[in-house]
Amino acid sequence: GDPLHFIWRTNTNTNTTLNNKDPIEKEMAMTHKNLGYFHMKRKELDLALDAFSKAHKSVLAYQNMDGTHPDVIAALHNLGICHERRGELDKAMQCYERVYMVRTRTLGENHVDVADAINNMSNILQRKGDLDAAMELYEAALLIYKRQVAVASSSHKQAANGRNEKERVEAQRRVAGAPQ
Repeated sequence: GDPLHFIWRTNTNTNTTLNNKDPIEKEMAMTHKNLGYFHMKRKELDLALDAFSKAHKSVLAYQNMDGTHPDVIAALHNLGICHERRGELDKAMQCYERVYMVRTRTLGENHVDVADAINNMSNILQRKGDLDAAMELYEAALLIYKRQVAVASSSHKQAANGRNEKERVEAQRRVAGAPQ
């Protein structure tokens, strides 16, 4: 799938309470976002940038103006991708840095979305030829991803242990003739 669509879809399906100052602004933002995807797929980057800029402004209009809501950050991320594809690496980096700062503040340093933001900044640094800085950020992102895998693995093991313990108790109850 298209990474732009995935980012928006995952962030707009959250259960957060929206500060809908104007529900039509939300619909406008979604329509501008969809136009941005359409133009990106057609490689019409000027039109995509315009659509994503309008989506970002519309999202700000229906959310708190502090810019920390996931929809705002997703729109900013889409702008970064568009700037990157247009070769506007400094503008892309500004978008990705803002995304990183907000995600770090709102999600914590070890969240996978923070690692994604770091990875995007790494890509820009690599394209600009700053390979040492890119490598440092790639390693930081990889560390976060590894921590998340370890946490997920531990959770799965705990769940499996819980299932095994439940099955053991049920087996003991069957042997003892106790009702299940």
